[in-house]
Amino acid sequence: MSTDKITLLFIDMHILFIEGLASLLAAHSQFEITGLYTDPLEGLQAYKKQHPDITIISDCMSTLHSIALVQEMKLYNKNAKILILAAQLSDFTVIETIKAGVMGFISRTNDFQVLKKALIKIYHNQPYFCDSVSQILARNLTVDDNPSSLKAIFKKLTNREKEIMISLLDGMSINDIANSLHISRKTVTTHKSKVYRKFNITNTIEFVKVGNELGC
Repeated sequence: MSTDKITLLFIDMHILFIEGLASLLAAHSQFEITGLYTDPLEGLQAYKKQHPDITIISDCMSTLHSIALVQEMKLYNKNAKILILAAQLSDFTVIETIKAGVMGFISRTNDFQVLKKALIKIYHNQPYFCDSVSQILARNLTVDDNPSSLKAIFKKLTNREKEIMISLLDGMSINDIANSLHISRKTVTTHKSKVYRKFNITNTIEFVKVGNELGC
């Protein structure tokens, strides 16, 4: 049997949390921690230099940044193995992050044995999703034939419109979104207007209601 260790890199904004988790994993002979990073960009650069077997990313960043980070890692290495360790489970975050290419998705409410099982499965190229995530996936497999349903409308949004919609629902301002996406405020406002028009809504209260119904 191979004695190679599974190398792990953490990206999480809460340093005390990842230090504790890394210590637990490092106590097991099959794991080796290559780095702990609270800044997503530093974590991405470290990934490119260290090439760990698995990168563990938390969802404590905005949804937009979590998905963008996964996309950047997959662009750099299409075979990147990524596990999301989530504090909150929304339908949108689960679906869009898995579409971006993660191999595993578990909740912070899961116990340590679930984390170990997920890491070993992913290391051997087997996807792993905790029970709560599996339920979300099963629920979203249902095809809605109604073209006017919220899910059908959401699916037809462009990727940029989805990014801006979710960023707004995450509480980001127009300026914050513009800076994050390196686009103008006018462009963000234009996309926001298109989203409102496609959902046939006219105000923030209706917008938030749509987001809640979509599970964003």
